[in-house]
Amino acid sequence: MSPHALRIRTAVVMGVGALALATLSSCAYYNTFYLARKNYLIATGGLPYAVDKHASSTGAVVGTTASAVPQYNKAVDFSKKVLGLHPKSKWVDDAYLMWARALIGKDDPTQALTLLKDFALRYPESPLKTDAIFYRGVALRHARKYLEAAATLEEFAQAAPKHDLAPYAHLERARALIALERPAEAAEAASVVLDRWPKHALVDRALVTRADARLAARDTERARADYRAMGGRATTDNERFAYLLKEVDCLEAARDFAGALGVLRDAISHEIEPARSDTAARSVALPTGPGGVSAAERWGRLKMRIGTAHALGGEAKPALEAYEDVLAHYFRQPLGAEAQYRIGYVYETVADDFDRAREEYGKVRLQSPSSAFVAQAGEPRV
Repeated sequence: MSPHALRIRTAVVMGVGALALATLSSCAYYNTFYLARKNYLIATGGLPYAVDKHASSTGAVVGTTASAVPQYNKAVDFSKKVLGLHPKSKWVDDAYLMWARALIGKDDPTQALTLLKDFALRYPESPLKTDAIFYRGVALRHARKYLEAAATLEEFAQAAPKHDLAPYAHLERARALIALERPAEAAEAASVVLDRWPKHALVDRALVTRADARLAARDTERARADYRAMGGRATTDNERFAYLLKEVDCLEAARDFAGALGVLRDAISHEIEPARSDTAARSVALPTGPGGVSAAERWGRLKMRIGTAHALGGEAKPALEAYEDVLAHYFRQPLGAEAQYRIGYVYETVADDFDRAREEYGKVRLQSPSSAFVAQAGEPRV
């Protein structure tokens, strides 16, 4: 073989080798990012983020399961690996954003905000700059910076009205507005999801959010319609029961106590009245089904709400009768403790019999020492 031919062959072999090496390198960093994304989606159930995770009124985070944390940690680790080992790859902006998203998922929104603050400066040409604005809004809401969250999510929605994350932005903005005690605006934000994306996976969440916002805004008639719609979409008895009680909340907020009683009496007519407590069974707790409410307990909760509707209407006698009926059926059980507490409350606030109220409050502990109503009954009230 001539020297010229040998040089050509060597160049070809070297070129093929370089191409193979580049291909292997490309596969390596793509596979690393793939693992980051795979673990993240396992943690979120395939959603863009943990949609049902939020900060409660006490500051505790609700909706994050302990089983998801290892997947979020893996997503963070693989994302950092892409950034550390392949800083020039085309997946670095994806990995950086994935790192921030996983931090939100594992309840570290402050650190996520630190990352997202500089995203546009780090990756000025990235097509994910708009996505970063959205996740910054989510992180702000989880950090309970609701005013900034609402503004950031509105910025995203206006900049990318047709983005895949747009319906999520309107839902998140509605939640932030509820936290800001701006329920009318929150209802409007949730309505955008329902009007523009009527078949989206977020529809149920948006409908509940709008119902809660409308109730807070005292738009009780439309709130009740939303809760009734959710009751019709419910898949379990406990869900239907919960939305029925929310309808009652709407009627009571509108001071339509007769309407509330009508709904409650109709509902209780479809339940089986449990046996009254006897001496042998008085300390036996009721079993609960999925969602925490048993069929036997539903009857008691409906009867309790009947008493409450009477009490709110200023009717002491029928309210006391309803609570005493609950007490007779659930003696020395949590429902019995609540009924006993409400008996004292009616004597205090409706009947103006403060001596009898003190006496009845004193009996709450006998029903269930661990009940939250024991502490309420023990507070100075009169």
